[in-house]
Amino acid sequence: MATSLPEFASFDAENRENIEIRWQRWFMLFENLLIALDIKDKKRKRALLLYYIGESTLNIFETLPETGTEDDYEEACQALNEHFKLRKNTSFEIFKFRKTNQLVDETLDQYHVRLVQKAKYCEFSNLDTEIKAQIELGTNSKQLRRYAFRKPKLTLAELLDYGRTLETVEEDASGIEQNMNETPMKDIHAVRRNPAATTPKKICFFCGLNWPHVNVCPAKGKTCNHCHKQNHFARCCKSRISAGQRESKFPQKSNERRSQVKQIDEQGTNSSSDEYVYTIKKQTPDTNKVVLTSITTSPTGGTVNEVNSDCRKPIFLHPY
Repeated sequence: MATSLPEFASFDAENRENIEIRWQRWFMLFENLLIALDIKDKKRKRALLLYYIGESTLNIFETLPETGTEDDYEEACQALNEHFKLRKNTSFEIFKFRKTNQLVDETLDQYHVRLVQKAKYCEFSNLDTEIKAQIELGTNSKQLRRYAFRKPKLTLAELLDYGRTLETVEEDASGIEQNMNETPMKDIHAVRRNPAATTPKKICFFCGLNWPHVNVCPAKGKTCNHCHKQNHFARCCKSRISAGQRESKFPQKSNERRSQVKQIDEQGTNSSSDEYVYTIKKQTPDTNKVVLTSITTSPTGGTVNEVNSDCRKPIFLHPY
């Protein structure tokens, strides 16, 4: 009776990065699959191995020597293990191990697992000591690094335990702080803004109303009461607006002008013993003649007469 095979990811032999580690990982998962399916026959094991390794790996397998017969499962596994086994350079593996730092979103446990995989080919005499030193140098947590430096006798297990505690505390504190910063909606007094108050209105140049119009412009076909042209209202008439702008830009000067005279000198005929003082009294509105008040000072007394600008003696008015 035929049975359907479970889905199982094939091995990617085209990607050469960490190929030995990935092959060992894949082969371990495959053997667990055989145990779960309770397959003990060597011929069936070999057949399933060649089926699940994928087409690219099968092409490699066919070129390998000494792969065994069709019922030799161990020989097939040995051939593949030897093929994917890298020719290690210990110095270069140590270099890659020292360059391994914790990623941004990587937990401490994930970082520790990655370091264990990197250290597999470094041939360290004390693996825990080397991994502990690399965690101290490559971790993203400043608190964990300072804690490790304060306690040099700390073991790797103790360092990992303290780092997990820091991550748990940080996650819990962030959740509480985020919850405190989120204000309930019932406590928020929303301010409804009037779109008309924030958005500037657009005015039609022909009718003076809001634009765009729902229908046709109200000024279409209408005659202006100012220039008597069509298709606009008088309030939007360009000729009227231009005239208003000219008036506001060049206002008419006031007709009320006052002449300020600071000094009056008298020149002409021979002076006499009398002294004359002239002052401006007013400027008649109908003429441009200046009416002067003559005050004559004499030993016998003073007289006051009003004379105009046609007086006998010439008078010169000097401004500042």
